[in-house]
Parts: sequence; C-alpha cells; structure tokens
Amino acid sequence: TITDARKQVVDFSDGYYDADLLMAVKSGDNSITKFSELAGKKVGLKQGTAAASFMKSKYKADYVEFPNIDNAYLDLQAGNLDAVVHDSPNVLYYVKTAGGGKVKSTGETDSILPQKYGFALQKNSSLTPKVDAALNALRADGTYDKIYFKWFN
Repeated sequence: TITDARKQVVDFSDGYYDADLLMAVKSGDNSITKFSELAGKKVGLKQGTAAASFMKSKYKADYVEFPNIDNAYLDLQAGNLDAVVHDSPNVLYYVKTAGGGKVKSTGETDSILPQKYGFALQKNSSLTPKVDAALNALRADGTYDKIYFKWFN
C-alpha cells in the first residue's frame, strides 16, 4: 500500500490497484450490506493490520482477530462469524475461489479506507520509471483489464 510514511523509505511505482475494505458474508445473508450494519455482529479481522485498527476504532462490533485471514474465512463458513472484513482484492479472490459459492462480498458502496497498491522499489531506483512504463503498456493494450477481470471480477 502506498502511504506517505512508506514514501519516506522507498519509492513507489504508479498505483496498479485501487483497494478498499470489503466484507465477506454467507451467501444467503442479506442482513449486512453496509459497514454500519456490523453493530452487534461477530466479525473476523486479520490481526495486526491497518484494517483491524481502523475497524475497531470506527465501528462497534464483536471483533475476533486471526493471525491468518484464511482462518477467519473458515470460521465464517462454519457459522462462527457473521462477517469478515479485509482488503478488497483478498475478499474478492476468496469469494471467487475458495468461497465456493458459500460466501459473497458486500459493502462495495461504502468507501471507508481507500488504498492504492504500488510496487515498492529502492529509493531513487532506476527501475521506477521502467516499472511505470510497463504498467502503462499493460493498461494501454488491455492486458491489465484482462488480468483484473480474471482474478477480481
């Protein structure tokens, strides 16, 4: 994730992905569509992440933190959690693959912690403009969109 604090230490390529937080819920659960609806719900988070800190400071819920986000997803499927909150690319990938139709993503209409992902490179690296050029080429010829839709749509 590109942040001002990290920019002090490394250079970043142009952003290659705009992320936010999303929720995973069981497929049949329509009671949670917004982050504000997590009050009173049991919610899984990945321990030690910016997302966990943000959620605990902003939204009241019964939070359970996991050292590995996969365990949170498994607890959701087992019925031990009402939702899991994590970075959007991870939630979307899980829903599309290991979720097996048993979970869905929700909360897409709330933009609560927007983040831009970029490649971190050594400060003043000669590779930074080359990585930016490669990203621009991938976007220009449609390859970026093909990759995105394969993995996140």
